[in-house]
Amino acid sequence: GGFEECNKIIELSATPDEGYIFDGWYENGLKISDDINYSFTVTANRTLEARFLRIELDSISIDGEQQLEDMYIVECDKTLELNILLNPECAIVDETKVQWISSNSDMATVENGIVTGKKEGYVTISVFIEGREASCKVLVIDNRTRICEDCLGKGYENMYCDRCSIYGYEDC
Repeated sequence: GGFEECNKIIELSATPDEGYIFDGWYENGLKISDDINYSFTVTANRTLEARFLRIELDSISIDGEQQLEDMYIVECDKTLELNILLNPECAIVDETKVQWISSNSDMATVENGIVTGKKEGYVTISVFIEGREASCKVLVIDNRTRICEDCLGKGYENMYCDRCSIYGYEDC
């Protein structure tokens, strides 16, 4: 803002904050330009407004390490960090409204994306943000358990692959 001489060319530029996109330049409530950079010649007093739109969250998903096939693995008494992937990446979410839930807190708990293994078994970890949901399977194992991809693919519930032929033992 400010005062300028008549017939002077003014160049305006708008910079959106993270999580926002430029909507346009407005004067008296009407959009006069979609260009983020706008130039005009001063001929009279004008009040221009740059407007921005919040980038809305389309979807979310979960990502983390220690993934095997379509599930994550955590040992009893250890932790696994899960991350939220936003779509689009530049969307902004209110962190105070993110809710993580474990389908069985006796097997695994989750707080702020940190899963703590409690007892062997499968658990579903879900995250909820602004009406969107994502979930993933987590297998909690005893630290002595060895797991091979063949046995995971077969869906064995006990997952005691220590005996598996891949590790030189008889078939599970």
